[in-house]
Amino acid sequence: MLSNGCERSASSPPARSRGRDVYAVLESVAAEPAPIEALVATALPLALDRGLSAYDALYVVLAEALGALLVTADRRLAEEAAERSELLIE
Repeated sequence: MLSNGCERSASSPPARSRGRDVYAVLESVAAEPAPIEALVATALPLALDRGLSAYDALYVVLAEALGALLVTADRRLAEEAAERSELLIE
């Protein structure tokens, strides 16, 4: 499961180039929208219990529902969600 692939300094030439590369890869991935309504009932209590944003909690719950690997560079999200999902920490 992929989420944000943003660079902090998106105005620099290497970041723009990397952004184009990420976009090209994402265009080639067959993605389907996920119905958020089905995930909210699980994500909101997780967010409140673990101090996550609702946005981050939705990624954790979606990965869990899909049986997908949640890939994140956000160490705090990884630490908070490790009990619920498989995580790959960069």
